[in-house]
Amino acid sequence: MWLHHIFLAFCIIFLSPGDANSAAIYNESSSGDLNGTQTLSFGVGTNTVSGITTWHDTDSLTDFDSFDFIVGSGELLTSMQIDIINLFPDGTNALGLINWDLYKSNVKLSTQSVPIPSNGLPMFSSLTPLSAGNYSLFHLSLGSSTSPLGQGEFSKAAYTMAFEVASDSEPEPVPEPSTLVLISLGFVRLKKLAKRKIFI
Repeated sequence: MWLHHIFLAFCIIFLSPGDANSAAIYNESSSGDLNGTQTLSFGVGTNTVSGITTWHDTDSLTDFDSFDFIVGSGELLTSMQIDIINLFPDGTNALGLINWDLYKSNVKLSTQSVPIPSNGLPMFSSLTPLSAGNYSLFHLSLGSSTSPLGQGEFSKAAYTMAFEVASDSEPEPVPEPSTLVLISLGFVRLKKLAKRKIFI
């Protein structure tokens, strides 16, 4: 019976999944405007944040996005990248720049200009990997060379950011399937030997 208990404990220790945080997904269209009041807790994997940002010649109609995010203890933010497209159907406003500010604990780290459009553009690559902590991204400004005829909006774009987070510690080794088979056979052999000693 004691061999059964040992084998069960072995399976629980080596085969049970870890308690890693799951990756986060935030989309303005379903989760609400990114207005600086959100704090997103990122987990290991790909965390995505999607939104729409607008610069208007009327200040009250300008919608610049911002949000806070947390890289958890024992984790690293290894990379950031952005996809961004122009939303004006006639394409007259395709040329422009979005400037983003990155902060850690209210201390500015850097500013990056992102051209419209962009596809998989790395962001703040000179700073990554980023250690655990509280961070903020602010949409600082949006510039464009033209204004679409008949519309007051000078620039409007949709974006998706991808934040890759990884564990900062070495993962515990997981035995290969062949190793597990050999260990299981060893337990069976020990059980048989134990029975022989009991009945001899």
